[in-house]
Amino acid sequence: AGTADYFPGRLEKELYPILPQAEHIRFEGDGGCLIAAGLGHRDGVCLISGTGSSLFIRKGQQLKLIGGWSPWIDTEGSGYTMGREAILAAYRALDGRGPKTVLYDLIQEQMGQKPELMVPQIAAGGRPYIASFARTVFAGRKLGDSEATRIYDHAVLRLGELVWAGHRELGKPFQVVMGGGLFAAFPEFFESVKARCPETATPILLTQRPILGAAVEALYEAGVEDTQTFRDTFTREYQRIVSTN
Repeated sequence: AGTADYFPGRLEKELYPILPQAEHIRFEGDGGCLIAAGLGHRDGVCLISGTGSSLFIRKGQQLKLIGGWSPWIDTEGSGYTMGREAILAAYRALDGRGPKTVLYDLIQEQMGQKPELMVPQIAAGGRPYIASFARTVFAGRKLGDSEATRIYDHAVLRLGELVWAGHRELGKPFQVVMGGGLFAAFPEFFESVKARCPETATPILLTQRPILGAAVEALYEAGVEDTQTFRDTFTREYQRIVSTN
């Protein structure tokens, strides 16, 4: 959970007293699990683009976070930032401060109401609601809209910067697992960011659920080998449990 990164020790303080065998439980951000889901427990990088954005680097037993300096300040390349920029572009077009854009119509369609009447709902919905409008950027770009293309290109640039920061940190070839809702929903976004990566990076689109990475990490802690048979079995059983609940 992101709480583990932004508020170190908080989860331990709250949960250790009420959890049995707490000494066997480790709390960390989602970066380690995403790396493990794609690569197993080994050195590598994870780039996240969902509601927020950040990059994690694993070197040995160390896990370092780059970017993601709070969900309110440093989330460029994320669904939240793209959705916010799309809504702002619509308002700017309405005011005559910015160029006309198809984003206004796309946002109105998703809101079911004129955007200028939805300010209270936007505030109440918060970051997840605002992030949901990132899809209008992808739709507008496909229609050739200049504002949507500008927002898209800026997001790609900022995510590419994160991977380059990983390159400078590692100083050797590495694999970068790309996970999060935007990469999963929009394959063209993965390809665009991939093209911005340094030659030392081998981008991998994460197709597994991040929870698999948590299971892989648990195996590592127990000294058990992570095998493809385990991964297939875990994924199958997890899907069965989810579908029956």
